[in-house]
Amino acid sequence: MKKILITGGAGYIGNVLCRQLLISKKYKITVLDNFLFQQQNALLDIITDTNFNIIKGDVRDVDILKKLVSENDIIIPLAAIVGAPACERDKLLATEVNLHQIVNIKKNISNDQMVILPITNSGYGFGTKEMHFDEMSKLNPISHYGKLKVEAEKVMLDFDNFISLRLATVFGVSNRMRIDLLVNDFVYRALKDKYVLLFESHFKRNFIHIEDVASVFFFFIENC
Repeated sequence: MKKILITGGAGYIGNVLCRQLLISKKYKITVLDNFLFQQQNALLDIITDTNFNIIKGDVRDVDILKKLVSENDIIIPLAAIVGAPACERDKLLATEVNLHQIVNIKKNISNDQMVILPITNSGYGFGTKEMHFDEMSKLNPISHYGKLKVEAEKVMLDFDNFISLRLATVFGVSNRMRIDLLVNDFVYRALKDKYVLLFESHFKRNFIHIEDVASVFFFFIENC
């Protein structure tokens, strides 16, 4: 039975992914999370699963990260300071979590392990009316958040068993709910305020449902 480490596993995507993996009954899951947002209840319904283990800790703790990386077959670093505003507020923290975590994982993995790393599509920067981005477009991050994610991807690119997922903006229900994400915010405001106010309504943006994100991770775990 393969062992999987998910940093930030109690977060918005992480707790949904944990359930998908545990349902398969093929994997032992370890979550490393500092519960920054007091989201302990996000994993409440699965904590008794014998294939599930939670460790309260911080990815900035090099020793604990090194130990857990060495004990697992697949590493999924979901722990992150997410979004441009949050990263701008505390650039040092964002750099330590979003970039240095990946550097330290890279230092402690072997060739028979696998890393699946989510990268934001903020790495592409801004498109124009005449030009839209796709997977072949050159990365040109504008924000500190985007730059850190692009640098994290670069750190891992020469590692053979590495998969980078440049995710669209995620939406959908999670036990660690986020209503700051655009579609979730629209739904919340439509229900609460009974109307939605659009700014820059001509903008185009791509989205992906949270269950589909978890399924993509699951697909690569199963097939790579």
